[in-house]
Amino acid sequence: MNETIKERLYSFRMDGKTGYINGTGEIIIEPKYEGACDFCDDEDYTFYISNKKLGCIDRMGNIVVEALYDDLKLFSKEGLAAFLIDDKWGFISKNGKVVINPIYINVDSFVNGLAGAEFKESKWGYINCSGTAVIEPVFEQVSRFWDKLARVKLGGKFGFIDRSGKFIFEPIFDSANCFTGEDDLSVVKIDGKYGYININGNWVWKPSK
Repeated sequence: MNETIKERLYSFRMDGKTGYINGTGEIIIEPKYEGACDFCDDEDYTFYISNKKLGCIDRMGNIVVEALYDDLKLFSKEGLAAFLIDDKWGFISKNGKVVINPIYINVDSFVNGLAGAEFKESKWGYINCSGTAVIEPVFEQVSRFWDKLARVKLGGKFGFIDRSGKFIFEPIFDSANCFTGEDDLSVVKIDGKYGYININGNWVWKPSK
Protein backbone atom coordinates (compact mmCIF):
# COMPACT_ATOMS: atom_id res chain seq x y z
CA MET A 1 0.00 0.00 0.00
CA ASN A 2 1.48 3.36 -0.96
CA GLU A 3 1.38 6.82 0.55
CA THR A 4 -1.52 7.92 -1.68
CA ILE A 5 -3.66 5.56 0.39
CA LYS A 6 -2.05 6.01 3.80
CA GLU A 7 -1.94 9.50 5.21
CA ARG A 8 1.60 10.71 5.78
CA LEU A 9 2.27 11.60 9.40
CA TYR A 10 4.96 13.89 10.82
CA SER A 11 6.36 13.73 14.33
CA PHE A 12 6.58 16.81 16.54
CA ARG A 13 7.68 17.59 20.09
CA MET A 14 5.72 19.52 22.69
CA ASP A 15 6.54 19.82 26.39
CA GLY A 16 9.11 17.07 26.04
CA LYS A 17 6.69 14.60 24.45
CA THR A 18 6.32 13.30 20.88
CA GLY A 19 3.11 13.29 18.83
CA TYR A 20 2.11 13.35 15.16
CA ILE A 21 0.44 15.74 12.75
CA ASN A 22 -0.77 15.29 9.19
CA GLY A 23 0.13 17.39 6.19
CA THR A 24 -2.31 20.16 7.12
CA GLY A 25 -0.98 20.49 10.67
CA GLU A 26 -3.89 18.67 12.32
CA ILE A 27 -2.84 16.71 15.39
CA ILE A 28 -3.55 13.04 14.70
CA ILE A 29 -1.75 11.58 17.73
CA GLU A 30 -1.42 13.70 20.84
CA PRO A 31 2.12 14.29 22.16
CA LYS A 32 2.35 11.71 24.91
CA TYR A 33 5.41 9.60 24.17
CA GLU A 34 8.92 9.97 25.58
CA GLY A 35 10.14 9.43 22.04
CA ALA A 36 8.91 7.87 18.82
CA CYS A 37 10.12 7.19 15.30
CA ASP A 38 8.58 8.50 12.09
CA PHE A 39 6.04 6.37 10.25
CA CYS A 40 7.26 4.90 6.99
CA ASP A 41 4.74 5.53 4.22
CA ASP A 42 3.97 1.83 3.76
CA GLU A 43 3.93 0.81 7.44
CA ASP A 44 0.94 0.61 9.80
CA TYR A 45 3.04 1.17 12.92
CA THR A 46 6.18 2.75 14.33
CA PHE A 47 8.28 2.45 17.46
CA TYR A 48 7.75 4.42 20.65
CA ILE A 49 9.80 4.73 23.83
CA SER A 50 8.58 4.36 27.40
CA ASN A 51 10.90 4.04 30.40
CA LYS A 52 13.79 3.57 27.96
CA LYS A 53 12.08 0.51 26.43
CA LEU A 54 10.70 0.10 22.89
CA GLY A 55 7.21 -0.85 21.76
CA CYS A 56 4.95 -0.20 18.75
CA ILE A 57 1.99 2.11 18.11
CA ASP A 58 -0.35 2.24 15.15
CA ARG A 59 -1.38 5.29 13.11
CA MET A 60 -4.08 6.21 15.61
CA GLY A 61 -1.69 6.09 18.55
CA ASN A 62 -2.95 2.77 19.86
CA ILE A 63 -0.35 0.58 21.51
CA VAL A 64 0.19 -2.50 19.36
CA VAL A 65 3.19 -3.88 21.22
CA GLU A 66 3.91 -2.86 24.81
CA ALA A 67 7.23 -1.10 25.45
CA LEU A 68 9.08 -4.02 27.02
CA TYR A 69 12.12 -4.40 24.81
CA ASP A 70 15.69 -3.11 24.72
CA ASP A 71 15.61 -3.13 20.92
CA LEU A 72 13.14 -3.95 18.14
CA LYS A 73 13.46 -4.53 14.40
CA LEU A 74 10.84 -3.94 11.72
CA PHE A 75 8.16 -6.53 11.12
CA SER A 76 8.87 -8.70 8.11
CA LYS A 77 6.33 -9.87 5.54
CA GLU A 78 6.04 -12.99 7.67
CA GLY A 79 4.58 -10.78 10.43
CA LEU A 80 7.47 -11.30 12.82
CA ALA A 81 9.78 -8.73 14.42
CA ALA A 82 13.04 -9.43 16.21
CA PHE A 83 13.27 -8.17 19.79
CA LEU A 84 16.12 -7.85 22.27
CA ILE A 85 15.68 -8.44 25.99
CA ASP A 86 18.37 -9.26 28.56
CA ASP A 87 20.98 -9.39 25.77
CA LYS A 88 19.15 -12.14 23.85
CA TRP A 89 17.12 -11.96 20.65
CA GLY A 90 13.78 -13.55 19.83
CA PHE A 91 10.73 -12.81 17.66
CA ILE A 92 7.23 -11.50 18.35
CA SER A 93 4.09 -11.38 16.23
CA LYS A 94 2.15 -8.18 15.50
CA ASN A 95 -0.11 -8.79 18.49
CA GLY A 96 2.94 -8.81 20.76
CA LYS A 97 2.97 -12.57 21.34
CA VAL A 98 6.40 -14.17 21.67
CA VAL A 99 6.67 -16.65 18.80
CA ILE A 100 10.36 -17.50 19.09
CA ASN A 101 11.93 -17.31 22.52
CA PRO A 102 14.90 -14.96 23.09
CA ILE A 103 17.80 -17.42 23.03
CA TYR A 104 20.02 -16.00 20.28
CA ILE A 105 23.10 -13.78 20.50
CA ASN A 106 21.97 -11.97 17.35
CA VAL A 107 19.44 -12.39 14.56
CA ASP A 108 18.54 -10.95 11.19
CA SER A 109 15.00 -10.26 9.97
CA PHE A 110 13.00 -12.92 8.19
CA VAL A 111 13.11 -12.89 4.40
CA ASN A 112 11.27 -15.52 2.37
CA GLY A 113 10.61 -17.61 5.47
CA LEU A 114 14.17 -17.82 6.83
CA ALA A 115 16.19 -15.69 9.23
CA GLY A 116 19.86 -15.81 10.10
CA ALA A 117 20.52 -16.47 13.78
CA GLU A 118 23.70 -16.49 15.85
CA PHE A 119 23.37 -19.47 18.20
CA LYS A 120 26.85 -19.14 19.71
CA GLU A 121 29.54 -16.54 19.18
CA SER A 122 30.37 -16.44 15.45
CA LYS A 123 28.21 -19.52 14.85
CA TRP A 124 25.38 -18.49 12.54
CA GLY A 125 22.71 -20.64 10.96
CA TYR A 126 19.11 -20.19 9.78
CA ILE A 127 15.77 -20.69 11.49
CA ASN A 128 12.23 -20.87 10.10
CA CYS A 129 9.21 -18.95 11.39
CA SER A 130 8.62 -21.45 14.19
CA GLY A 131 12.20 -21.16 15.42
CA THR A 132 13.36 -24.53 14.09
CA ALA A 133 16.98 -24.59 12.93
CA VAL A 134 16.83 -25.52 9.26
CA ILE A 135 20.49 -24.77 8.44
CA GLU A 136 22.95 -25.65 11.19
CA PRO A 137 24.92 -22.83 12.88
CA VAL A 138 28.42 -23.35 11.48
CA PHE A 139 29.06 -20.03 9.72
CA GLU A 140 30.97 -16.94 10.80
CA GLN A 141 28.57 -14.67 8.90
CA VAL A 142 25.37 -15.07 6.91
CA SER A 143 23.24 -12.87 4.67
CA ARG A 144 19.52 -12.84 4.02
CA PHE A 145 17.94 -15.22 1.51
CA TRP A 146 16.71 -12.49 -0.80
CA ASP A 147 16.65 -15.05 -3.57
CA LYS A 148 17.69 -18.68 -4.03
CA LEU A 149 21.15 -18.17 -2.56
CA ALA A 150 22.64 -16.59 0.54
CA ARG A 151 26.22 -15.48 1.11
CA VAL A 152 27.99 -17.10 4.04
CA LYS A 153 31.45 -16.85 5.55
CA LEU A 154 33.34 -19.94 6.63
CA GLY A 155 37.02 -20.20 7.43
CA GLY A 156 37.49 -16.54 6.64
CA LYS A 157 36.22 -16.96 3.07
CA PHE A 158 32.87 -16.30 1.40
CA GLY A 159 30.69 -18.73 -0.50
CA PHE A 160 27.01 -19.23 -1.38
CA ILE A 161 24.49 -21.77 -0.12
CA ASP A 162 20.98 -22.69 -1.20
CA ARG A 163 17.97 -22.97 1.12
CA SER A 164 18.91 -26.52 2.10
CA GLY A 165 22.34 -25.37 3.28
CA LYS A 166 24.18 -26.93 0.34
CA PHE A 167 27.13 -24.99 -1.04
CA ILE A 168 26.50 -23.81 -4.59
CA PHE A 169 29.81 -21.90 -4.53
CA GLU A 170 32.34 -23.18 -2.04
CA PRO A 171 33.80 -20.60 0.39
CA ILE A 172 36.79 -19.55 -1.71
CA PHE A 173 36.15 -15.82 -2.20
CA ASP A 174 37.94 -13.02 -0.39
CA SER A 175 34.83 -10.88 -0.91
CA ALA A 176 31.46 -11.29 -2.59
CA ASN A 177 28.34 -9.21 -3.12
CA CYS A 178 25.01 -10.61 -1.99
CA PHE A 179 22.28 -11.60 -4.42
CA THR A 180 19.51 -9.18 -3.50
CA GLY A 181 16.60 -10.49 -5.56
CA GLU A 182 17.13 -7.67 -8.04
CA ASP A 183 20.66 -8.57 -9.14
CA ASP A 184 21.25 -11.90 -10.84
CA LEU A 185 25.02 -11.40 -10.75
CA SER A 186 27.47 -11.08 -7.89
CA VAL A 187 30.92 -9.51 -8.01
CA VAL A 188 33.44 -11.78 -6.32
CA LYS A 189 37.13 -11.41 -5.52
CA ILE A 190 39.64 -14.23 -5.41
CA ASP A 191 43.45 -13.99 -5.33
CA GLY A 192 43.25 -10.27 -5.98
CA LYS A 193 41.15 -10.70 -9.11
CA TYR A 194 37.48 -9.91 -9.72
CA GLY A 195 34.84 -11.84 -11.60
CA TYR A 196 31.08 -12.39 -11.87
CA ILE A 197 28.95 -15.34 -10.86
CA ASN A 198 25.25 -15.85 -11.45
CA ILE A 199 22.57 -17.15 -9.13
CA ASN A 200 22.45 -20.51 -10.94
CA GLY A 201 25.96 -21.32 -9.70
CA ASN A 202 27.87 -20.52 -12.86
CA TRP A 203 30.75 -18.24 -13.73
CA VAL A 204 29.70 -15.43 -16.07
CA TRP A 205 33.10 -13.76 -16.10
CA LYS A 206 36.07 -15.61 -14.60
CA PRO A 207 38.39 -13.60 -12.33
CA SER A 208 40.68 -11.16 -14.04
CA LYS A 209 42.41 -7.95 -12.98
